[in-house]
Amino acid sequence: MHAQGAATACFGVSRKKISDTIDEVVTYFDQLQYTPYSAHNFFEYWDLLDQIPVGQLSTVQCDIILKNTAYAYDAEDSALKGSDFRLRLRREIDKWTKHAVHLMPIMDARHAATYSSYFAKLGIDADQRYNNFWHAKTFSLLDHASPQYLTMIGMATAGLGERPETKFLKKWARNVILNKSKFSMRDCINVVWTLAVWDSLCDQPTPFFRDMAAAFTAQINDISIKQPPVVWEEQNLYQIRDACLWFGLPNPCPQPLGRNNTSSSLEKTALNEFAEAHMPVLGTNANRIAKLNKLTDIAVSTGHGQVNIEMDGHRHFVFDGGERSTRLNGRTEFQTGLMCKVEPHLVLVRVPDRTLKEAQSLFNGHCGERMFSVFDQAAQYARDNAGHAFMLQVKGNSLHLKGLHA
Repeated sequence: MHAQGAATACFGVSRKKISDTIDEVVTYFDQLQYTPYSAHNFFEYWDLLDQIPVGQLSTVQCDIILKNTAYAYDAEDSALKGSDFRLRLRREIDKWTKHAVHLMPIMDARHAATYSSYFAKLGIDADQRYNNFWHAKTFSLLDHASPQYLTMIGMATAGLGERPETKFLKKWARNVILNKSKFSMRDCINVVWTLAVWDSLCDQPTPFFRDMAAAFTAQINDISIKQPPVVWEEQNLYQIRDACLWFGLPNPCPQPLGRNNTSSSLEKTALNEFAEAHMPVLGTNANRIAKLNKLTDIAVSTGHGQVNIEMDGHRHFVFDGGERSTRLNGRTEFQTGLMCKVEPHLVLVRVPDRTLKEAQSLFNGHCGERMFSVFDQAAQYARDNAGHAFMLQVKGNSLHLKGLHA
């Protein structure tokens, strides 16, 4: 059945068996990879999903629903970017975790790995009960996980900005090292990236992470020599380049070509505020980070020096069960640390979309002026102290800078 037709066909749950409802819901989510979707359709099917008792979904059915929601949400051209959709999505996560917890006793390594990757893609900081169950379950499955699933488990924790407990980390690393010869090129790259993210989350560099990363970059080099020419995925080229820069290792892969730098609606909104405040916004050459072939979103000149600004939408954060972000995700934490590592004199301020909206409401007509004052404080602080990466936050009736680990 086509997804659009299914939306109306599967209502009237009280007159149908739960199994029929499950089939309709799973069919809809399974078709998302082939069929245009809308927030309206999602809401209809979530209403149905709410009526399915815990314990009625199989691991495969739960996998299909999570997978296709995650990929739809992550799509660049997704119609599902509005705050109403995101808020509803966060509320649904609590129900999904209950289904997942119920399934954990019968879950294999594949589903433990895929479930974790979907939660990471959705940026969900699941409730502690789920996390405790998940860590215990995946820990028990590490000895039986394939290289691909070991990689997915590692990347999920890194993507959420979590450094695993020592016993989990040791067991994961032991299985990864024992199976190193079985890893594909992509899996090796993902392992090196995961290790770099974990290392960036530590207060001090961890030699073990660097040594392990060095072994896998050598493995990548060996694979590229022995195998036919590789068709490289751009994302993998960025991952290995960034990880090697972090560890100071030679990059065994070609350099990425570079991304098109197009201004987001969030950047344009911020630039409008800065223009109204007559802030000296610098040209594109000023905000270039050469070693990363990257432009920061905006660069401004203050009385105490240049400040580079990154405007962060919801994809940079990990969320709790509601709409409020709890922290930067692992990818953004790593990028922040890497930018400051390769450009030691960089002064970086990250501005969440929520902060910009709150500042516009709070300082009606004077948002850009207030932000510029705080940017100047960041430049002064960075000149006099070691810290040079910050997040802009609204606290009470004023703007504040939160120092970031970089």
